[in-house]
Amino acid sequence: MKVFKFKLINIFFIVLAFGVAAAIPCKAQKKTPTPVIFETDMGNDVDDGLALAMLFRYADQGKINFLGISNNKQSLSSLQFIDLMRRQYGYGQLPIATVQNGVEGEVEAKSFARKVMDYKEQGQLLYSSSIKNYRDVEAAVHFYRRMLAKAKDTSVVIISVGFSTNLAKLLESKADQYSKLSGLELVKRKVKFLSTMAGNFSHPRQKEFNVISDLPAARKMFNHWPTAIYISPFEVGASVHFPATAIEANLGYSGNQPLVTAYKEYITMPYNRETWDLTSVLFAVEKSAHYFKESVPGKFIVDEQGYTQFKEEHKGRHYFLHAPGESEGSKIKNRFVKLIMTAKSGSTELKSNIDVQGFLNPVLKYRPLRIIHEHLDTTLIRNLKELGYGGVVTNVSYQDYLSSTQNWEKFRSDIAYAIDKLGLRIWIYDEKGYPSGAAGGIVLKDDPSAQALGLSVISKLVNKGEQLAIAFPHGHTRFLAAFAYPEAGFGTSEIIDLRKYTDARGNLKWSAPKGKGNWKVQYFVQKPFYENTHATHNWFEQRKMVNLLEKKATADFIKVTHEQYKHHVGDYFGKGIEAFFTDEPSLVGAHFLNNKPPVTPGVRDQPDFNIPAFPTLNWSESLLTEFKRRRGYDLFNKLPYLVEGQSATAFKVRIDYYQTLMELVAECYFKPLEEFAAKNNVASSGHLLLEEDLFYHPVFEGSLMEMYKHMQFPGIDLLTAYPLIAKRWGVTTAKFASSVADTYGKKQVMSEISSAFDSNDAGINGQMAAVGIQFAYGVDLFNSYYRHDKMSVEENKQFTNYIGRVAYLLDQGKRQPQVAVYYPIESIWAKTLIPLSIGREHFDKEALLLSDNFTELGLALVDQHIDFNYVDREKLPEPGKEIKKLIIPKLAVLQKELLDHLIRLADQGMNLYFQNTDAILLNADGFESETVDLREKFSAYNNVVFFDNLTHLASQISADTDSGYRIEAGTENIVALAKPGKTAKVYLFVNAADNAQDVKVTFKKSDKRLMVWDPVSGLVKPGNTRITNSGDVLELHLDKWQTLLVTIDK
Repeated sequence: MKVFKFKLINIFFIVLAFGVAAAIPCKAQKKTPTPVIFETDMGNDVDDGLALAMLFRYADQGKINFLGISNNKQSLSSLQFIDLMRRQYGYGQLPIATVQNGVEGEVEAKSFARKVMDYKEQGQLLYSSSIKNYRDVEAAVHFYRRMLAKAKDTSVVIISVGFSTNLAKLLESKADQYSKLSGLELVKRKVKFLSTMAGNFSHPRQKEFNVISDLPAARKMFNHWPTAIYISPFEVGASVHFPATAIEANLGYSGNQPLVTAYKEYITMPYNRETWDLTSVLFAVEKSAHYFKESVPGKFIVDEQGYTQFKEEHKGRHYFLHAPGESEGSKIKNRFVKLIMTAKSGSTELKSNIDVQGFLNPVLKYRPLRIIHEHLDTTLIRNLKELGYGGVVTNVSYQDYLSSTQNWEKFRSDIAYAIDKLGLRIWIYDEKGYPSGAAGGIVLKDDPSAQALGLSVISKLVNKGEQLAIAFPHGHTRFLAAFAYPEAGFGTSEIIDLRKYTDARGNLKWSAPKGKGNWKVQYFVQKPFYENTHATHNWFEQRKMVNLLEKKATADFIKVTHEQYKHHVGDYFGKGIEAFFTDEPSLVGAHFLNNKPPVTPGVRDQPDFNIPAFPTLNWSESLLTEFKRRRGYDLFNKLPYLVEGQSATAFKVRIDYYQTLMELVAECYFKPLEEFAAKNNVASSGHLLLEEDLFYHPVFEGSLMEMYKHMQFPGIDLLTAYPLIAKRWGVTTAKFASSVADTYGKKQVMSEISSAFDSNDAGINGQMAAVGIQFAYGVDLFNSYYRHDKMSVEENKQFTNYIGRVAYLLDQGKRQPQVAVYYPIESIWAKTLIPLSIGREHFDKEALLLSDNFTELGLALVDQHIDFNYVDREKLPEPGKEIKKLIIPKLAVLQKELLDHLIRLADQGMNLYFQNTDAILLNADGFESETVDLREKFSAYNNVVFFDNLTHLASQISADTDSGYRIEAGTENIVALAKPGKTAKVYLFVNAADNAQDVKVTFKKSDKRLMVWDPVSGLVKPGNTRITNSGDVLELHLDKWQTLLVTIDK
């Protein structure tokens, strides 16, 4: 016990915070094990027992030479419990010693030691001890002198977690048969340092139990001890709690375990106990700054009343440990759990239809890849494997990119080592930095005409009778068109083609007619689309972008990039090299005004920032021809509709324009990469630009879902370690990718992960939770930019094990979404007017409204734990299949083709949910519209619902959907996923909230085995369910940002 006069017992209910990754087989210890003596007041507080269990585990691992245990409590029960534990852990011959004429402790020992020794099952004592009489045990001072005398000089570490009685008496001891040295001299010569739990530096001043239980001894010991002393004060252990869930898992043992019994008998379960004594053990053995920060040297002072203080002294030999912060506290707790749960022998043979060992030590295919662009070598590759990574995403050196024979030879050598020697997985990053497509500038060097083009629009309002002059703008290349029309809007009969009012250079001079209203003028002029765009404002390099609307640029890109990789390492394609990673290829889309990157990019192509920025369309020399071929009419005379207008014709032209962009980007870039990959037994993957918000999709690729269709592994990036942000961003981008994968039968979904957009460090727990949320959204393959060299070895292993374990378990099942949400890209197209820049203020307000509404709908479904797919018009769900419900979110326009399809679905029994009660219906050719009353249109259908409140809709759908589980109301930000499999159903629960939560999950009634799996600690335990009329209720406690999985055998 660690508190004076009364026990401060902080009970926290069922915290399933098991901790760190399960043990990875250790390499043989090269260092000589540290000789350790454990000094304990065993019997009244269970943390002594946990601390002793840690020491047995360290001994198992060869980290310590356990010399023996010294008891400083005058209690037979204490000795018997120590004996019971040493035998339980396989150390029956380990010496035990005890205090003589010390502090009487039998009363205190009744807290748990006596209870354990008296514990009965079916009327029989469960445990026994070989120690029957107190006097039969060796005296502590005798034991110390015997052990120290034969030890090497300055080698022994003493860990004291109780009273100072024995140590004070040791200092006073005189020469004997073991040594001619006095006790003080013997300690000075043989002891390396003393690690002790003592003192209390919290405010206001408090006395601490270990010190005041034998105050004279404490004062004597701290005043005269001749070696360094490391003190773990009360507040250190009080800030870290050992989880009750580990006890409920029987500490990984089958059968009876005395430490578990002690914990349960000490206080009514469940509770999480402070870890005072454990901190002194952890520091003494591992002495790692990763866990604890030490004070400056000084003097630990115990005054006559028992209060403690620390006085800094330059030559002092005393140090205290600072109370850990939240992140360090989590690491410490995880380490405790890992040690105590790692059984040497007699561990539980956990029974599950899922292989527990496959979970504990996931194979490489489930582990994350580390993205390394430069300075890869065999040492780093080997190190990454040892840290738990499954492989590397890499590329040939950026120096002399794609052109150095020496670099290619080095690349092949590294790849061969990773694959042949270590069995690692390799992805090829297809660009020098990003965005992809330019091959580090080689494509445009060879063919400058392949550069991305824009069509700038200069808009002017001209008063009647006034003269307008528009000078051909600097940095632009070719005048295309100019139109004047009455201010009332484009589409009237009074349209004037202004081309004849321009000179050969493209300068425009025109006088507006007199006697009529004011006029609008739209002046269209081509330019290389470069300055003040993503091409100049990315984080890597200012470099011109290729035009994804032209096939030749991609063909050249593949020739100089992919074909060279095929030449040099093609024999590894499909045999270690799994995929090509394309990074943020896109149309140039819009300017990035006032959006400078946080780092200064390099410069390959010097930009001219004097070129004026106007709203600019994505363009190509062949776009007008392609548009007419695909859409059947001429875009030229309808260009102003891309700038403004809310008529049916304006909607039709914008829909057709952005659909044409979509088709060209897919056909000219993503499809060739897909075809190369398929032909060469690798996958095409990567991710796009600004995927999170729908209002960006038209200008950067036309349609996000269409591009994913041409990736064997659809991919995203999610650059935050804050779970709530990941929840919001991922509900679109991750769900888009996983929806396409599910709909089109693609094997995996990739995410590029980092915390690049975080202003503050969320730590390892945030990193894992952000990944866990993506798992819940259907991502299952992770490529990491997290700096392994900025993480500790433990953090790397914890991170890689976490990902591998979750991936392994979720791979045992398959998503079975019953709900689909329509991707209203046509409405976004219709409402997209040419933006000047990427700021929201530059986009149409209704486009923003539709985009935001779509995101909020996804979040509402997630909050009701509903799995769903996004679908577009190409793959609307078919009745009688998995999808039973189709949600049509808020729309701006509704095309007749889609309406007819929805009516057919309603006829066939599909449940439809409309957010609109009416809509602007575009007729078959799209140039005319009418307002259609959807309530009236579907009035005869009982399977059609109209809604305006997203939360109510999600709640209703949840109530009507059989997902196999239900989470009781009252919790927030629990992101969940169910994946039924052949042998078991797998459920994932991630707490995205910034606080711990108690979660009640009701599963269907079942007599099958239910297991709870912690991917951080590796702990697996049977779940204790409560049978109710509604099903089997499992109560989980999820710490802040914690992940747990549940399986139910079939």
